[in-house]
Amino acid sequence: MNTRKLAELSMLTSAALIVFIVELRFPDILPVPGVKLGLANIFTVYAVYRFKAKEVFLMVITRSCQAKGKVSGTQTSSFR
Repeated sequence: MNTRKLAELSMLTSAALIVFIVELRFPDILPVPGVKLGLANIFTVYAVYRFKAKEVFLMVITRSCQAKGKVSGTQTSSFR
């Protein structure tokens, strides 16, 4: 993976995290627990189209670990 791809993947990951955090502020559309819009997945779909599977997998793992840390309040809670 070269520097350009790494920079693009990190920008997509950070944009997806920002959209995820903004999406948490929206009120629930349905009263069913766990149902969200999933707007951050738009960046993942773009990454699937643009990059290799291994690179997208790393992006998704990074995003999910970071998002779990943001929701629970601690960054280290994603490794328990």
